[in-house]
Amino acid sequence: MAVLSVGSGQAYTTIQAAVAASASGDTVLVMAGTYTNDFLTISHSLTIQGTGGAVNLVATASPPNGKAIIDEGGGGVAVTLNGLTLSGAKVPDNNGAGVRYEGGTLTMNNDVVTGNQDGLLANADANGTITINASTFSQNGAGDGYSHNIYVGAIASLVVQNSTIRDAVVGHDIKSRAASTTITGSNITDTAGSASYEIDLPNGGTARIDGNTIQKGGNAQNPIGISYGEEGNLYAGGTLSVTNNELVSDYAGHRTTAVRNVGSAAATVSENTVYGWTTLTSGPAILSSTTTPVTEPALINRTPAPAPAPAPAPAPAPAPTPPAGTPPGSTLGTGPDSIMLRVSEDAWRGDAQFTVSVDGKQLGGTQTATASHGAGQTQALTLAGTFGTAAHTVAVSFLNDAYGGTSATDRNLYVDSLTDGGTITPGAALWSNGTASFMVGKPGTVTVGSGPNKAVLFLSEDAWQGDAQFTVTVDGRQVGGTQTATLSHGAGQLGEFDILGAFGVGTHQVGVTFVNDAYGGTSATDRNLYVDKVGTTPVGAALYSNGTHVFTASVVPVGG
Repeated sequence: MAVLSVGSGQAYTTIQAAVAASASGDTVLVMAGTYTNDFLTISHSLTIQGTGGAVNLVATASPPNGKAIIDEGGGGVAVTLNGLTLSGAKVPDNNGAGVRYEGGTLTMNNDVVTGNQDGLLANADANGTITINASTFSQNGAGDGYSHNIYVGAIASLVVQNSTIRDAVVGHDIKSRAASTTITGSNITDTAGSASYEIDLPNGGTARIDGNTIQKGGNAQNPIGISYGEEGNLYAGGTLSVTNNELVSDYAGHRTTAVRNVGSAAATVSENTVYGWTTLTSGPAILSSTTTPVTEPALINRTPAPAPAPAPAPAPAPAPTPPAGTPPGSTLGTGPDSIMLRVSEDAWRGDAQFTVSVDGKQLGGTQTATASHGAGQTQALTLAGTFGTAAHTVAVSFLNDAYGGTSATDRNLYVDSLTDGGTITPGAALWSNGTASFMVGKPGTVTVGSGPNKAVLFLSEDAWQGDAQFTVTVDGRQVGGTQTATLSHGAGQLGEFDILGAFGVGTHQVGVTFVNDAYGGTSATDRNLYVDKVGTTPVGAALYSNGTHVFTASVVPVGG
C-alpha cells in the first residue's frame, strides 16, 4: 500500500491526479491548502487524508459528472475521508453534493461539509455502511425541500457519532432509509437554519438515537422533530429508541411533536430532557424518566465542531509543507522500532502540554506542543522502542486545557497523524483534558479452531470498562472459546478472525454471539460489538446488546 502526496512541492498538485494514479488500499495524503474545482471520482478502496491544517475542496463550477465534489464507492469498495472540508457543490438538478456515495463502506472522520445543495447524498446498497465520526454538516440544501444535510438511501447501516449536523436549508438535517440508523453523542440543531425534520427515518428500521442535543429552530418548515415510518415500506422487526437526549423546540408556529412514530411497534422514549414541545410523542410509545425544565435550558454542546469552511473562492497554491517556523522534531524512547506522531496546538496563555504512551507504557515526560495548528504547522515526534511489527496502541493525554470563553482564547491540542512508516492513522482534536488512543500498524489475524477449511470475519468494538467478547458458531456448532475484539469501530479499524474447521467448502451459516454487553448511560460509556465484514462482503451489523446474529458465509480451503 503506497502513500501518494498532494500539494505544492509534492508528487501531485491535484488530488484527482493522485487518485487516478493510486491502487486499491493506498492513501492519498493531502497537504493543507485550498483545492478549487478538484473533483474526485473514487472507484476503488482508498483513504484521503488531510494533513498539516485545513484542506479545503471548493467548488466554484458544476462538477463535470453532475454529481459531487467527491463521487465515491461501489459494491465492496471501502473509502475513508479524513480531515477534509467540502463546499460549494451545485448542479442543475439541485442535487450537487459534497459527497455522493455509490455503495460499499464509507467512513468520514473530522470532515466539514457545508454550503452544498446536498451534504452527503447516498445511493442504495443493501450491504452498504456509512460511518460519520467527529464531523460537521451545516447549511446544506438547495431550498427545495428535497435536498438535505445528510440523505441516505436503503443501505444496511448508518452511524453518526460525535458530530454536528445543523442549519439545513429547508430540507432535513438527517434523512435515513437505512435498515439500521444509529445517532449518538451529536448536536443536531437549527439555531440559524430552516430545516424541516431534525431526523427523518421514513421507512423505519432499527433506530437508536441516544445522547444527542436536538433542537428545532424558530424558522423550521414543520413542527416535527423526529419522524419514524411515515412513508411506509417499513423494515420487518424495526424498533425506535430515543434515550438520554436533550430535546428543545423554539418553534411557535404550530403544535409541535418531538417524536412521531408511524410504525406499529412502540417506541422507547426515556431519560430525555424535553422543553418547548406541545407533545412529546405521537403514535405508540413507552415513556419513562422524562425531565421537563420550567425555563429553556442551554443547549448542551455534545462535541466541539471543527472550524467552519471558508467562503467558496479560489485561493493561491498552499505553501510547501511543513511551513516556515515549524518546530524541530524530537525522539521519545530508544529502540529499533519507530512510530511517527505529529501534533499541533492552539496556544493561549501558554502552550499545550501532553504525555505519550505506547501499549500503556509512557515514553518520556511531559511534552510541549509549539506548532500552530491554525498556521498549518505540525510538530514531529518519533516514538522509539522495541515494539515489533504488530498493531500497537498510542495514547496521547492532554494535560493543561484552558478556555477563556471564545475561539481565540482557547488552548487546544491536535494529534494530526500517526504512521508506522506505511499506513497513515488519522488524528483527532483534543478540546479538553483527556486521552485519545489510536491503533497503529496492521493488526494480526486471530485463528479460531483448527481444520482444513476457513470462514473469515472482520469485527470491531466500542470498548468501555473492557473489550467486547463473543463466541462463534458454524452451522450451529461453537468453534473455539470466548473471543475478544480489540480494535476501535469509531476509528475505522477491523480485526480479522479466521474460523477454522472441517466444515466443507461452500456456503455455511456463521453465528456471532455478543456475550458481555455493558452500558453506562451515555454513548461514551457503551460497550458494543460490530461485525463489519463476512469474507469480502460488508455487512455492517451492530450488536448493541447480548445476542446472536447469523450470517451466510463462504467457506474456502485454508490457504485459498
